Amino acid sequence: MNMELEFSSRPRRPGSLIWSEDNIAALVTPSTLHIFTPTLGGILDLSKVKFLKTAATPLSIENDSPPWKLKLNVANMRNAVSTGTIDFLAAAWSPTGCTQRKGCMLACITSRHSVFIYTSGISHMNRQWEKSIVLDKTIATHWKAGTEVDPDMADKLETASLAWSPKIFTNGIGSLLALGNKAGSITLWKVTDPNDIQCVSSWDIPSRNWVTRLSWSPWIIEGDHYTSILAFATAEGIVGARKVKFHSSSPLASIQVSEDLIDCSGQGLHPCLILRWQPRLIGAAETSCLLAFNRGNRLNVWDPETNKVLVWRRPIAKTISEISWDTTSNKLFIFFMDGKHCVLCVNEDDLTIDEDLVDFVNQSIISRCHVQTMTNIKQEDGDADIAADDAEDESSSGVGSKLQLHIISGDRSAEGMHIATVYCVTSPFQMEFQRERYESCTLVLSKVHRDTDEATKDLLLGRLMSQLTVSGICLQKNPASYLWDILVLLGDSFVKRQDGTLFQELVKSEYIELSKESKAKEAFSKAEAIRTTQTTLKERLEWAIFEKPEFGVDRFVVYVWNQFKDLPILESIKDQLQEAALAAEQKIQRHVLKSILQLFDEQQSLSGTGTRVLNEQDQLLLQLLSNSVLLFHKEDTDLVSLAEKVQRVIRSKRQGSGKTASESGQVQEICPACDAEIEHENDSKATCSNNHSWQRCSVTSLLISDFHPRTCLGCSRKSLQALEPEVPDSSSSEAIEPSWLDAVLRACSVCCYCGGRFFNVLWRKGK
Repeated sequence: MNMELEFSSRPRRPGSLIWSEDNIAALVTPSTLHIFTPTLGGILDLSKVKFLKTAATPLSIENDSPPWKLKLNVANMRNAVSTGTIDFLAAAWSPTGCTQRKGCMLACITSRHSVFIYTSGISHMNRQWEKSIVLDKTIATHWKAGTEVDPDMADKLETASLAWSPKIFTNGIGSLLALGNKAGSITLWKVTDPNDIQCVSSWDIPSRNWVTRLSWSPWIIEGDHYTSILAFATAEGIVGARKVKFHSSSPLASIQVSEDLIDCSGQGLHPCLILRWQPRLIGAAETSCLLAFNRGNRLNVWDPETNKVLVWRRPIAKTISEISWDTTSNKLFIFFMDGKHCVLCVNEDDLTIDEDLVDFVNQSIISRCHVQTMTNIKQEDGDADIAADDAEDESSSGVGSKLQLHIISGDRSAEGMHIATVYCVTSPFQMEFQRERYESCTLVLSKVHRDTDEATKDLLLGRLMSQLTVSGICLQKNPASYLWDILVLLGDSFVKRQDGTLFQELVKSEYIELSKESKAKEAFSKAEAIRTTQTTLKERLEWAIFEKPEFGVDRFVVYVWNQFKDLPILESIKDQLQEAALAAEQKIQRHVLKSILQLFDEQQSLSGTGTRVLNEQDQLLLQLLSNSVLLFHKEDTDLVSLAEKVQRVIRSKRQGSGKTASESGQVQEICPACDAEIEHENDSKATCSNNHSWQRCSVTSLLISDFHPRTCLGCSRKSLQALEPEVPDSSSSEAIEPSWLDAVLRACSVCCYCGGRFFNVLWRKGK
């Protein structure tokens, strides 16, 4: 199954098609920044190949920003010949979890060399992507630019490249944005908090020329530090790299930048267009990954461990247009601008063509591209003779159509299930006179189908477990960001393995036991120790619910079950999956209940009972949660004792007639349709005496009735959305506590059970 979209303009640079960790694709064309979301359907290999399209507003001259609005400056004179529109040149996705809603940020560079950052509105899957940050003014302040800009200062202000660092889990930093300018300077910026944008480090490269490409390597663990190698390329063909070292507890306090790791003295005849780091392989958390880069039609692979550069060149080939690493081995997929491609094996001393892996996933895309019928190319009457001569030349030489397929850019999604390729069609004849006919491009979205042997499956299984046990890093809140790739490739094994041993390996592996022991707990203790006490209620709840490492394994089990429950697998294996998932769900539910009730108890102990007033919604919330413990988790004596204590506090705070709960603690809810009482007999649904049925929120157990809920992409659980921000009533003399309901819903920005993201998010009106 494939989907094709045609665009009137084509990207200008390689790497213009990029996927985020949230499985959102962005295509950078000169006039528009296109943003797509593939529909996953929650079931591997059963969902349709389809895009939900959204786009940022095209930039225009009115949207431009300082310093280009300064009159009579040199930078403005440079761009005096530009058209009335501003074009997009390049873009990059941040890691997941960098925004307030735990999504990704999209940074882009315009033809005026400005830096804009886009974030989503209510949901990362809707059309409300907006330009939230403009860095030009901050960059000008950093370089101390005045009202008049000389040529040297203009080079510093004009950004030519950008790249996001790997995810930084400490102190809510998220990621750092590296910017390269025309003066040969590289700066690192903290931009995840719009109210606290700062440059944390900067340095100059020896060439003092345009920095045209930037790329970060995966994390390397070196004792108490996390290190990433930042590779860069200049306009004169120089490729360099420097180690950037961060301390694990305070990453921004003392950033260490090494000297150049690659010899930058030589220049190339061709500029470097692509920098691609190898994905992290199993057991390689303490070793460096390989870097692949091109110079024209030459491929270079640099090993940071040995500082050796391997070079490979395909004779009589055009420039390399795209490079992609295999995720399971030291192999490279290479695309050339003339549509040709090959697979290379990276050996210790050389690069060789892999003859057995020629027909990889993109080959099927190329073979189905019938360019003569897919491009609406017309020949004028006067061109018939030329076309006939061309046809004779083709028949005599044994060559097919003169039309050529060019791969502009390509990338595979974070979940590994989709691959998108952007191609265009050109012709050697009449190209200069009919260029407008060939300015379009086509995007093809395809499924990845790939066979894996037992050795590869064991490798993937080991890598999966290593993701759960990386030393010093707490588990991510969204396991889907790194599990999709592995789950897709393991999909066949659930069908083929008759004894179900793979699942037993997944949930009972010694790697999972390690995640519950010293390393993960030590990392959690360190992170908890450096956490400041001046945090909001929402932040404390988020920390309590998500950051404990032992529950990452349970969320993974729930995630696996929801991905494989509808596949045609053996019933015995499905029963094992379901049994383990139900146990994990129960454990997670108790953990969420305990986290909320325990924090409420701590807050009351600090402030003193009876000193503040809880609103009716918060009373109902806490009564429902404590009642869930008393009804469905009686075996946990500590949790039952905590729930009884919270109920006593609520009863002492309750004012009026006590409509929220009876003296026995039994919750009395009202049916939204008929005002009949509803008894709390089930945590997932409720039915009144008149047979009106309602779903319950998976987090708060409240009824979902008069507003649209959030739905988890991974397990389809429903959850309420937070209230709209309200202006506090200054006329009231009573001290009202922050809304617990609002804090709980905001803290659960991703699913508590599987870590999946929510969609169909709408704001809920306050009463």
